[in-house]
Amino acid sequence: AVREDRAVQFTSSSGALLLLGAQEAGPSPEPQRAAIEAVVRAEMAEHGMPGVALAVRREREWLLVAGYGLARVVPPTPVTRDTRFQIASLTKPVTASVILGLAAGDRLAIDDLAREHLPWLPATYAAVRIRHLLNHTSGVPRDLRADNLDDFDRAGFRERLDRAEPAFEPGSAFQYANTGYILLGFLAEAVQGEAYGSILERLVLDPLGMPSTPYVSPPSDDPLCAVGYELRDGVFHPAPYYSGGFTGGGMSSSVADLARWVEALEDGRLLREAEWKEMHSSGRLADGGEVRFDFGGEEAGYGMGWFLARRAGRPLWTHGGAVSGFAGSIHRYPEDELCVIVLANAKSAGADAVARRVADLLLE
Repeated sequence: AVREDRAVQFTSSSGALLLLGAQEAGPSPEPQRAAIEAVVRAEMAEHGMPGVALAVRREREWLLVAGYGLARVVPPTPVTRDTRFQIASLTKPVTASVILGLAAGDRLAIDDLAREHLPWLPATYAAVRIRHLLNHTSGVPRDLRADNLDDFDRAGFRERLDRAEPAFEPGSAFQYANTGYILLGFLAEAVQGEAYGSILERLVLDPLGMPSTPYVSPPSDDPLCAVGYELRDGVFHPAPYYSGGFTGGGMSSSVADLARWVEALEDGRLLREAEWKEMHSSGRLADGGEVRFDFGGEEAGYGMGWFLARRAGRPLWTHGGAVSGFAGSIHRYPEDELCVIVLANAKSAGADAVARRVADLLLE
């Protein structure tokens, strides 16, 4: 694993880190593209992001798939559409699509008890169903790590799970849980009898042509592998590496690959209609009520891998992700046929800010 030891001064006033501009931009009309790029540059400076990758889809056409700034500060290496970023919890919608694909293939049923496939699961979770894990209503602990700042192997995960107390009875409440999505990956492996990386390649990556999406991939000296950074006292420092947590947050990807995945999902090529509807319908609790919670000041639900929110009166299907040195966000506005994908090599609110501001620009 290679990380640069040197740090570079962040000089937003001079725009030194932004001079590379867009790499491999798409067919968006020039005035529109200029406005989008102005948003990207402003948020990069505001939030201290060395590099950003952006994809924008409107009415089934990709307006822009581009990179901005630097994937590596030393030596200066531009972000391109194929630059790989750790995507953290953006892994979750992909994991949900794999599980729903296995359900479509009759390899499992989403109402199966999890212990049918994972007999080692503690008896306290005997009533947990796959649906509960997908909807974050299982009651498994929210996370078994310390603020996303440590890693464990499989044995360590199981040890921590055995010691942890359940948060609530399955189906009785909603609590976003990285632990549940890690269990979904182990469950897929048990059903298929193969490593999750192989399942992902066979069911998603190879069919969709996603060559830049490794599963749990430590940093390397490949120039297409972005370095994650922390901005401290005006200086970019390479951030320590943490895997992000198996199928809860362990994937890396490029904006071009995620664009291919979103396109297949939205065009109905990834899931059958029944599973697609399950993914985009809010989960239900044992009392029959829908999953509802506060999401940035608005009431929202959660489907299977997506927050189902509203913004400016419009339905918004979204997910974000953040891990040491990286952040990402996907915003999908189904009624407007608009999707914005943002990846950044800094753990900040900047990726989500870019997604929101670009969407606002196009929805005005």
